[in-house]
Amino acid sequence: MTIWLGGNDSCLEFSPQHVPLNKYSKNLHRLVQMVKSPSSPLYSPDTAVILLTPPPVDTYQRNASLSARDPPIKLDRHFDVTKSYAEAVKNVGLRENIPIVDVWSVIFDAANQDEHALGEYLCDGLHLSATGYQVYSYSPTASGVLICFLL
Repeated sequence: MTIWLGGNDSCLEFSPQHVPLNKYSKNLHRLVQMVKSPSSPLYSPDTAVILLTPPPVDTYQRNASLSARDPPIKLDRHFDVTKSYAEAVKNVGLRENIPIVDVWSVIFDAANQDEHALGEYLCDGLHLSATGYQVYSYSPTASGVLICFLL
C-alpha cells in the first residue's frame, strides 16, 4: 500500500486544504497503524506500506499560474513549507520502520537543487509533469514496485 499525501496538506494556512504539520504527521502515523497494528480492524500483516514525500513546489510557476486566473488567486504554497512536509514523511517512515520514497529530493536533485529549474519537472508548479514522472520512476530511490504510479 502506498501513501502519497502532502501536496495539498502543505498549503499555506489561509487555504481550506491546509493541514497543520503536527496533525499531518499524526494522520500519516494513524494511516500506517490502520494496516500495521494487530489491534486494528484493518490489520493486514501481509501488506507492505510505503510512504512517498510530496514533490517540491515551484512557487514561481505556481504564482504565475494562479495570478493569470480571472480573478487572480493568491499564492497558496511555499517551497520551504512543502519541504517541511516532505521531512515529516521521512520522520514517520523512520519511526514506523517502513520504506519511503523521497520524491521531494529526487525532483529537486534533478533540477540541480535550483528552485528556478523546477518548471521542467512540474506542469503547474505543483503536479509532476511527464518529465517529472520519468525522473521519479527511474530514480535509484524508486523501486520497481512503484511503477503503478505511472499507470
